[in-house]
Amino acid sequence: MAQSNPRCFVVSLANAAERRRQVEKTFDAAELPFEFLDAVDGRVVDTTGLVDAVLIRRNIGRDLSPGEIGCSLSHRLLYQRIVDEGLPGAFVFEDDITLEPGAKPHFLSISDGMAQRADERILVHLTGSYMLRHRDTLLSRKARIAGDGFALERYLRGSEVAGTWGYFITRAAAASILAREPRVLHVADGWKYRLLNGTLDSIYLMTPDAVHHPRHATGSGIERDRASLSSGRADEISSLRFRFITAAKGLLYPLLGRLM
Repeated sequence: MAQSNPRCFVVSLANAAERRRQVEKTFDAAELPFEFLDAVDGRVVDTTGLVDAVLIRRNIGRDLSPGEIGCSLSHRLLYQRIVDEGLPGAFVFEDDITLEPGAKPHFLSISDGMAQRADERILVHLTGSYMLRHRDTLLSRKARIAGDGFALERYLRGSEVAGTWGYFITRAAAASILAREPRVLHVADGWKYRLLNGTLDSIYLMTPDAVHHPRHATGSGIERDRASLSSGRADEISSLRFRFITAAKGLLYPLLGRLM
């Protein structure tokens, strides 16, 4: 049965009054109901037992900034809520996004379609065009999902699939992240990492973009924090172990792309 409205959550600090006012206007204009999820402030939270600093350095080659830690913990809270409430999945947004006019029917279509696949570990990134600017991105030829005015392209390999500003995640994917990452051990938007290690089954990139984020123009606060902690190429090439896995699977994915 089709849902009347998809479940939409906006991750936002409780004291971010102006951002909340602006994003409320955005969703009101789109006629999309949503709920705020009070974000974790990584600058003040006690991260004892919540963050695995050793694995973080192994996985991405540096420490996480307080903003990144808060982001990861916030999204984990939302994944737990999806699992606890038995939702088939949910849309997740940051509080500084804008929505493409006419996005609601697309979200309804995605939500209805993914509800039938709630037991598959799927993530749908809502700014696929932004990701597809990279020429090395390889897509599946046979797994494309065509909607009315949009498409979901299945990502196989290539540059990072980054950003938590707008995505849909199935219940199985949320549960998988919680089970396989009992503590924070990567950035919140480590989608490619999770695809390669089997935490996710599939990543789909939505085109045209349904969500717009200021990172595209000026950079977000978390992105500035991330850049300040980068050491040389460490932000682009995570670790020797991760590079080995990426290279090994990169040899197989071109063949898979021709077959799928």
